[in-house]
Amino acid sequence: MQALKTDLKTKNFKRVYLFFGEEYFKKYYANLFKQAMIDPVSEDMNFAKYEGSVPLATLVDTAQTVPFFSERRLIIAKKTGLFAAGAKADGASLATIPPTSTLIFVEENVDKRTRLYKELAKIGYAADFVIPKESELINWVVAYFKKHKKQISTSTAKYFLQSVVHDMNTIVMEMGKLAAYCDEEVTQKHIDLLTTKSAETKIFDMLKAVGKKDLNHALVIYNNMIQAKTEPLMILAMLARQFRLILRTKALAAQGKTGEQIAKELAVQTFVVKECLLQGKNFKYNALIDALEQCLITDINIKTGKTESVLGVEMILVKFGV
Repeated sequence: MQALKTDLKTKNFKRVYLFFGEEYFKKYYANLFKQAMIDPVSEDMNFAKYEGSVPLATLVDTAQTVPFFSERRLIIAKKTGLFAAGAKADGASLATIPPTSTLIFVEENVDKRTRLYKELAKIGYAADFVIPKESELINWVVAYFKKHKKQISTSTAKYFLQSVVHDMNTIVMEMGKLAAYCDEEVTQKHIDLLTTKSAETKIFDMLKAVGKKDLNHALVIYNNMIQAKTEPLMILAMLARQFRLILRTKALAAQGKTGEQIAKELAVQTFVVKECLLQGKNFKYNALIDALEQCLITDINIKTGKTESVLGVEMILVKFGV
């Protein structure tokens, strides 16, 4: 993202960009580039937007139009599918786009092996947006509330990030709710009261209770999820995933790997690894393997009608929570 920040700061824009990956950042940077390049007064004449399947030749042709009373012309093309595996672009070339125009692709599926991607990488810039590391996110959350004249400690910011759904759009939405409600300082009580906890966080809490043999608390969390219309099979799948994560983090830690190394290998945030390592202390290897087997058996029994779904998942909690 630093390259994009530099281009925005210097206004030395490339002829073509490709944004893919995390949805929030794709939208965020597309808007920043539009604000930096296009005067609202001349937007109708110097800005074009496409969405969905569109021939590359059409985009290149639009980009070749000379800007009207402006230094640049901007074209944003979303979800064209031109960079997806197996996509066949026509004979048009991105290299023919003049320096007075910028074409930004905002895509969902990108295969770096395609001819078009390789051409773009040579003359422009491809930005693969990912959710930042935990430490970067914490600093970002603290800075967000500071900008809104509110305070939040780093520990509370970390608690907030562990509580909400791990996508940037949801994080920003939940921060907006807190900033609007809290007078001066954001606390854990505010987070518990105002934010919608992710299903993953609830599963974390449920298994924490199971590991500590606090069956009543585990069942309260489970029943609340059922009352909130969460499908038992979805809960079962998330339980199995969590048992598997705990088992794998426990095994990798035993090999001497650090939290960051484990997070990279499992493609999860560092705080997820830390929580799994803590929960792993409450489960022996054999118990985790047994739990995964029970999740599989229960899944089969529910889908074949041998076990009622709500009761089937509850029995797993009972077995490992007493």
